[in-house]
Amino acid sequence: MYIDYRYHGRRYTNIRLDTYTPSMQIGKKIKILINPQAPANPTIPGAGILNLTIWGGIGLVFTILGSIFLKYVFADRRRHRLKKTGQRVTAIVSAITDSHVTLNGVVGKIIECYYEEADERYHFESAPVFNSTALHGLNVGDTIYVYVDPNNYSHYYVEV
Repeated sequence: MYIDYRYHGRRYTNIRLDTYTPSMQIGKKIKILINPQAPANPTIPGAGILNLTIWGGIGLVFTILGSIFLKYVFADRRRHRLKKTGQRVTAIVSAITDSHVTLNGVVGKIIECYYEEADERYHFESAPVFNSTALHGLNVGDTIYVYVDPNNYSHYYVEV
């Protein structure tokens, strides 16, 4: 968008605006803001908010996507570490429930299980499982492997 205007008696022609709105039409008057120290660089009212909204929105989307990606990368690393260095215990499936996560129209299933050692009972939950073949034939009362950090059973991975 290019504009022509006068400021303090001086004419400015073919000046490019950094912002465009659909209400701007050829020949129509618009309000512009002039910086007295740089009169050849006008802007329109609200341009800063518009730019912040656009670029902030794009930044927010990439931040969310990056956070999700990092969550899965670190979860995958933790799973590999537990399978390599953790203690494998045999847990008993206590429930198979729907998760609040849906992927391609498939509701994920959560496998809840427990492991008893001495007088302690430890409860575990799997990540959402979307593959029905992984759950095929798995019922309450069946056994399943869980990899745990022997020093801290709250760090675990339910093998599905």
